[in-house]
Amino acid sequence: NNQSGWLLRVSVFLLQVQVYYSEGRCVATQSLLFFLFPFLSSCSAVYALAHYCQSTDHFHVISSDKRVFYEDGAEAFAGAIAEALDAAVVEVERQQHGSFVKKIRLFVSASPESFEALSGRKAKGIAYRGSVFLSPRLLEHPDEIDAYVTHELSHLFLLQHRGLYKYMTMPQWFTEGLAVFVLQTIFDVRCISERTR
Repeated sequence: NNQSGWLLRVSVFLLQVQVYYSEGRCVATQSLLFFLFPFLSSCSAVYALAHYCQSTDHFHVISSDKRVFYEDGAEAFAGAIAEALDAAVVEVERQQHGSFVKKIRLFVSASPESFEALSGRKAKGIAYRGSVFLSPRLLEHPDEIDAYVTHELSHLFLLQHRGLYKYMTMPQWFTEGLAVFVLQTIFDVRCISERTR
């Protein structure tokens, strides 16, 4: 409806102000959110913004890849992500016909609870806040790490090229479908090469 469209636009504007002016810290967003709270108090935008403002300052950079950040206790998981990252970037750029236009940053959580506190979700991974956040739930199926990194990078690529508002208003069938298409192409090529050995 019209009110939810307005709230979405306000939320996206606040997130863009936060990212642009405070480099990952939510000073501007928190101030504006405090002012708008009476108008948004029954809205899921408040919930989303609260998670959006969680600090990532406690994450460390892994020495093998400056694009991967991890929490204490997640070093091995971060190493596995770093190993999968280069191939995933190449594949996403090839399949989506372009290059990433901003820095790629992946944040690897030490626990599902920490991931949920940062993202507001119980998923295994999410492209969010201009980065990719990954849950250690991925370690339940380590053979799927490459696929999840590629999938989330596909979302991040689209987010970087379209911008936050346009990305958020795209139909989910398209954004998810594109990420699945990129993965399907990779696995089809792998299956063909395995059959021809």
